[in-house]
Amino acid sequence: MNVKQVTDALAEAFASARIVFWNDAGKDFLSLFDGEMFSPVEGLSIVRLDQTPALQAKLRTKREEPETKFLLYSPTPEPEDPLDDWLFDIRLYARQFYADYTVTVLQDLRLTSLALREHLGSRRKFLDLPWFAPPESLSLKVATFKGGQVTNKTISQSPTYHWHHCITRRW
Repeated sequence: MNVKQVTDALAEAFASARIVFWNDAGKDFLSLFDGEMFSPVEGLSIVRLDQTPALQAKLRTKREEPETKFLLYSPTPEPEDPLDDWLFDIRLYARQFYADYTVTVLQDLRLTSLALREHLGSRRKFLDLPWFAPPESLSLKVATFKGGQVTNKTISQSPTYHWHHCITRRW
């Protein structure tokens, strides 16, 4: 997922939510937040949860700036136990944003369900191979022999079915 795709997806998320959580466990997009340049939505306030205490983030989002849009970014996985998450109550009404490598692959394959996320993540080495990138269209030349005559035919198909079929098989 490139910066434009991330920016567009975040803009879409903020169209329906004031607060968006982004847990980037793979730290795939940590470099976006090193400077002040990244701002996918006008008037957005970005809070890095690895640099800001959770209580300060909570006070800022709920009391100090209750109308401001916030992106709460953390380069760590989402806490598993709600008792360990000081921001759990905000997570319940905020929107969760995902933009890691496997979500990118799912979007490239035009798959809407995140059910294959773990499956694809365990096959990242395979998916990184240069030959895996899906082409714009697949074409296959077929020759058939019927009634003493050879017929040549070219079949074109969108790669979505092929790649979906290939990915969902367990090898």
